[in-house]
Amino acid sequence: MLKIAGRGHLERAVGVADVLSLALVVQDATFEVRSSFLLDKLVPALASRRVHARFIPLVFLAAHEVEPGVLDHVRHAVEQRLSQFRPTPGSPSLVESSLPRLLHILAHHPDWDDAEPLRTLELFACYVDFYISCVCSAQNVSLLFCLAAKLKSARSKAQGGQHTQRLYVLSELAQFLLREKSKAANWPVNVYPGELQLPDDLFEMADGTNQMRESYLDPEFVALRSKTSGSGAKRTRTKPKRVAKPSKKSRGKQPQVDSDSDAMDEDEVSDS
Repeated sequence: MLKIAGRGHLERAVGVADVLSLALVVQDATFEVRSSFLLDKLVPALASRRVHARFIPLVFLAAHEVEPGVLDHVRHAVEQRLSQFRPTPGSPSLVESSLPRLLHILAHHPDWDDAEPLRTLELFACYVDFYISCVCSAQNVSLLFCLAAKLKSARSKAQGGQHTQRLYVLSELAQFLLREKSKAANWPVNVYPGELQLPDDLFEMADGTNQMRESYLDPEFVALRSKTSGSGAKRTRTKPKRVAKPSKKSRGKQPQVDSDSDAMDEDEVSDS
């Protein structure tokens, strides 16, 4: 599927459901499968711009990876290569613009359990925290906050908008975690001056504005997270259902990143 996405004339044949399926390969129960896909295929394809920017969020699904070093490889690729890609000079980077796509993937993730809201928020906060740790800075925190907040004015196109309320939960979760990060780093969060658009293949305008006034983030999660942050105590990490233990044979595996190729044209790069 990733090979098809790398062929310009076939890229659009890979639909939203296909991207969601590929995202779960990053969390395959077999280490060799998920490691090979992430480090040998996905990261090099993104770094060499052979596939569309809509595949960038998949790398952050590695947030719960148990193999030492894999997250370091992903972080390095994001910070040193992917964060440099911009549709036009001065515009948000493709990694910055990928936050709504990441939250959309999370809203459709099979580990989401509406019956266990607190556990679900603890589990999914890890993905957003990993994204923030790789991408967020004093210079872009206001941009990321605005992108997260904008989701509450939209609805998901996928599955007839079935998981739109999850998007609102994730919108508020991302805003909360960005505030948490900015407070810890003493960064101001200001109104972003530019005009931002959500990806139109995933989102459409919501009917009405009632959701803008409602609160969707579980107050128990906010209280527990605030208490832990204030005390400096180490958080108990909620484990996902999908990722298994690492393989000893695979440790030390290095990603192959081709930094010379520049095959993605401007139309494929634009993500906003």
